[in-house]
Amino acid sequence: MDVDKVHVDADILSYIVTLISKTRNHPDLILGASPRASIALTSISKAAAFLQGRVYVLPYDIMPLFTDTLAHRLVLRPGAEHENVTAVKILNEILGSVKALKV
Repeated sequence: MDVDKVHVDADILSYIVTLISKTRNHPDLILGASPRASIALTSISKAAAFLQGRVYVLPYDIMPLFTDTLAHRLVLRPGAEHENVTAVKILNEILGSVKALKV
């Protein structure tokens, strides 16, 4: 078994797309995460599942990786940093606002 064979259910993909989409519509960001970020998050989630000995991805594989995978990909609006707004805070807010699937 290798990482490429780890299954990502359509509902999990939808969860990832929803998370990524929220970055594109956040008022404190002038540039949200790209489709390439969706691919990166999916790939790293598959690796996390694989390391846990599973052949499928769960939301719990995505959650702890979300912020670290995306924070460097976002561009804050001018002045946001002076208001203590950070990419990490925004991503944590987004993660908390999107309901994870029940597994």
